[in-house]
Amino acid sequence: MKNESIVSTFEAFKEKFPKLVEIQKDSRRMQCLKRYFNQHMVISLGSIPKGDEWPEIVYPTKMKLKKDIERLEKSRLEVSKRHNEWKGTLNRAKLEGVTTQVKKFAEPAYWKHLGKMVSDADYRADANAIQLPVHLVGHKRYKPMVEMFVNNLDYRKQLTETVTNSVVYKDNKKLGRYAEELTKLRTVQSQKTVDQTKQDINVINEDIDMYKELMNWAKK
Repeated sequence: MKNESIVSTFEAFKEKFPKLVEIQKDSRRMQCLKRYFNQHMVISLGSIPKGDEWPEIVYPTKMKLKKDIERLEKSRLEVSKRHNEWKGTLNRAKLEGVTTQVKKFAEPAYWKHLGKMVSDADYRADANAIQLPVHLVGHKRYKPMVEMFVNNLDYRKQLTETVTNSVVYKDNKKLGRYAEELTKLRTVQSQKTVDQTKQDINVINEDIDMYKELMNWAKK
């Protein structure tokens, strides 16, 4: 018979079709219907069958559901692009420490530093006093500072005095602390965004699957 009605909650659907819900409670369609109602959506039913048969759904229409799927697929592309970009940032952040350590071997200042640490007691004392982050000589931001420390006596003495006496470095004299913390922050933030965008993609995929199942059910 024809008895069109609007249903806005799963509880209302269950009240109308208790036998159907019990028999089909683990079915893909029933799970999709629950998800649909949880998103505060409504369905309009046409012919209401008796017993355990599925009712006829007249809204949302196939056309409406198709547009919803297209919208979600577009959103998925955008989120996936962002996800991949942040994965690249995360990988670079994770590799930055290793890359910096490798790059130092190609820097003449690194080898000069090692030599002076053995042969020059005054230099060794200054380098130890400030805990010179010589491994950062391969880092574009810190390379000039390390090279100047190794090659310029006046600069070395000035930097040593500054680091030794400044309250900024009172608790931690590591000049490389900022670089290390920046890398850690970038890694943590990147991982957080990668995880979140992955979760967003999973949610979109589940919504697309939901709409596809409803599309198979929809009358027209």
